[in-house]
Amino acid sequence: MKICYIVCRIFAVYDAGSYLFALLNSKMHMAWIRTVYGKLKTDYRYSSTLGYTYFPCPPLTPQQKEKMNQSARNILFARS
Repeated sequence: MKICYIVCRIFAVYDAGSYLFALLNSKMHMAWIRTVYGKLKTDYRYSSTLGYTYFPCPPLTPQQKEKMNQSARNILFARS
């Protein structure tokens, strides 16, 4: 008898602006994840305590956030 286990890790950031979506999809953030975590098989390992919380990002101005909001809309448009 074979038993298969499926492990699903789901993380959510509540009440976040769409600029955060753009930041977490950026090449800079993905380079951080590759450097800090690495992979398990072909999937990146991600942790809510290190990947998002300790990502080095300076405080953003409202203008920077708006530009990132536009980037987030462009990402979602390209995916649809």
